[in-house]
Order: sequence, then structure tokens, then C-alpha cells
Amino acid sequence: MRLSRLSLVLLLGLLAACNPLPPPQPTGGTLASQLWNDFKSTFLRDDGRIVDSGNAGISHSEGQGYAMLLAVAADDRASFERIWDWTRLHLRRHDDPFFSWRWQPEHTPPVTDYNNASDGDVLIAWALSRAAARWKIPAYRHEAQTIARALREKLTRPSAFGLILLPGAQGFEHADRLVVNLSYWIFPAFEELQGIDPSPDWRALRASGENLMQHARFGSPQLPSDWLQISPAGELTPASGWPARFSFDALRIPLYACWGKLKLPEFYARVDAQWRSAATPAWIDLQSGELAPYALSTGARSVQRLMQHCLPPRSTERFNAPPLAGEDYYSSVLILLSQLAQTEIVP
Repeated sequence: MRLSRLSLVLLLGLLAACNPLPPPQPTGGTLASQLWNDFKSTFLRDDGRIVDSGNAGISHSEGQGYAMLLAVAADDRASFERIWDWTRLHLRRHDDPFFSWRWQPEHTPPVTDYNNASDGDVLIAWALSRAAARWKIPAYRHEAQTIARALREKLTRPSAFGLILLPGAQGFEHADRLVVNLSYWIFPAFEELQGIDPSPDWRALRASGENLMQHARFGSPQLPSDWLQISPAGELTPASGWPARFSFDALRIPLYACWGKLKLPEFYARVDAQWRSAATPAWIDLQSGELAPYALSTGARSVQRLMQHCLPPRSTERFNAPPLAGEDYYSSVLILLSQLAQTEIVP
């Protein structure tokens, strides 16, 4: 049966209404120059390397991607180019457009794990896409398209929860399970990558992320663990081989979900309940109930404050960033990302 042109238009409109994407985000946002300068002075080396001060001074694709994204938001093209140049020179893999995830300065060769981390690749592609739009550089857009297309073609797999993103090219796909990390679902990035690499896969990843967030509920807090595994039958459990913790990875899930304007009030409420105490530990083991012997970081508290913009009744009062003095790399990144997200979701 052939559809008339009018019928086809009506059908496509109905499908779009049933599966809407949120409205386009501003390209690059804005970030206070003093906050970005404080970050640079502590973590950015002259050659463009970002130093993870909480992880023995290593560098990784995630950190490079975060810094590129923040440099665009601060309209700091010179720093962006330095960071991108170092990333290409030292982390780019030879057999695909991805980036090795770990670089250690005291080792020879310094790349000590050639495997990629898909969140780092997503962040780099997202930052390049925003840089292309802000500074009108077609080459950056081409790089972003190449990475985005490769992510879809090489690192996505079907599952009982929808299309999933593998955390890396090797080591996460097994005959009896797929291993995923829900904090690699960077929802606002998926939306913008859809704009340069049109494909239903980006919408499918958004949907699978929401689905996983609704089903990954473990322990008394009913929260996701950092690492999850999905069986062929659709059983979702904390991944074997990793602690079953709501910890440093998983705390980014509410950051990206709120930034991506996902309407999941029950999820945000469960995270908020876990973090409500002033003495909240940095992580909780969702199987044993064991708690971290140290408190939640200032960066995680910034994520909690951002989340108030997504928790009913939604706050419209902006919060100020705490000072970065004394904060390590990861806490500082979370502070800056929370500030950037706030500029993009609060009218």
C-alpha cells in the first residue's frame, strides 16, 4: 500500500510527537573566566595535558574531553587548541578515530592502556562540535562527525533495554553478558551529536539510558552501581569484577540526566535522599551496605545543587560555584560542569 504525501507527513509528525527530543541546547554555554582560569592554573600544563591530581598525575581521554568542552564554554580558543593538539598527538589510536584512555608520564611508552573509553570519545566529539559552531571551523565539525559515526557503528549493541553503548572497544562484550557504565550516557552530548550525525541511534541511546535508570535500583538506596551487566535474558545486575558501588562514576548520572533535561523525578529524589546528610560518605556498596570512610566531595555537592533544578518543585535560583582551592581534578571538573549545565538549563 502506498501512502499519500499528506498521510506520510502526518505519520512522521505523529512519530516525532511520540519520541520527542528536547529543544536544541545553546552551543557552548558560558563559563565564568575566573573559574576557568583557576582550573587551568592547577590542572592544565603548557603542552595541553590535563593532569588528574587525584589519580597519580595521569592523563586520560575523559579529562582532555572535559577540558576541551570547558574551554569552548569559556571562549578560550587558544587553550582549546593546545588541549586538542596534545590529545591528538598522544592519545589518538592508529586503527580507529578513538582515543586511548590512559597516559602515564613516568612510563615508557606513556600510553599504558591502549583501549578507548567511550565517554572520553563522546566528550571529545561533543567539544569539537561546539568548537566548530562557536569559532566557525569546519575541520572540527568533520572530526566530530567522524568520531560520532564510529561510536554508533562500532560501539553500540542491541540489548533487552534498547541500544546500549559499550564502555570501550575491548573487554565489555561477553557471550553471557554485556557490561555497561551508565555514567557514559552523556545525554546533552547525544542530542548535539544528533545534529551533526543524524541517526535514530542517538534517540535510541537516550531512551535506553532512561530505561536503565528506571531499572538499575539496588540496595536500600535503590540506586545504580557504577558498572552494570545485562544478560541475554534481560537480567540487570551490578557487574561482576567491580565493586557494587554507587560511587565516583555513578554520581555523574544525575549530572548528565539533569543537563539533558530528562524528566525522572523519582530517580533524582533517590539520589538526593542518599546525599542529604552533611556527612554523606563518598560511596555506598549497594550489596554489603559498606560506606566510604570519607565524605562526599565538593564537586558531588555541586551536582546535588544542580539537581535541584530538576527535582520538583524545580528551583530557578542559580547557585554560585565554590572555590577550587584545595579541590582535586575530579571534584573541580564536577564543579565546573555543574556550573556550565546550570547556564544551559535555567532560563
